Amino acid sequence: MDGIANTIGGALLGLVLPWIIKFFYHLFRRYRNLHLLGDWYGYHLSYIDGKELIINSDWKIKRGIFRDYSVNYKHNNLEYNGTVTTELTHLIFKFKSLKHKENVIYRFNNPLQSKFDLIPGLWLSYDHDFYICAGGAFISRKEFSTDELHEYFLKYFKIDNNLPLIKISKS
Repeated sequence: MDGIANTIGGALLGLVLPWIIKFFYHLFRRYRNLHLLGDWYGYHLSYIDGKELIINSDWKIKRGIFRDYSVNYKHNNLEYNGTVTTELTHLIFKFKSLKHKENVIYRFNNPLQSKFDLIPGLWLSYDHDFYICAGGAFISRKEFSTDELHEYFLKYFKIDNNLPLIKISKS
């Protein structure tokens, strides 16, 4: 009888132990990298009715339960929920729309490695005219005017006229 109880107890412990370890790992991790938490302003270039526009959005980054971070993104009547992960010196934001079928991916330089008020990155999804699109984006703790942002987009993003390629410039 003791052998059966030990076997069942060992099996249950083997089943539960990884979850206990994962729980403590996530509990410990929740108190690291708090610099990302809070409210952010997001800016990206897109097309609406064939016109290039700078889109402003509000982002709220919170601690995740079984992810590093969770994030909510709002622009006018569009709302997205997603996650934030780190990869080398980059932050990867993956969003899903709450109101329609769309996934959006952003990649930014990590703010800890950035000396700027505006953190440059790129986004990939489709534009407001429903064409596959990628473009420049920024996140910031500060709010910027459209004129300031227009200058920053021209300064921080290199677009080669001969190739359909976009990259963040080193300036």
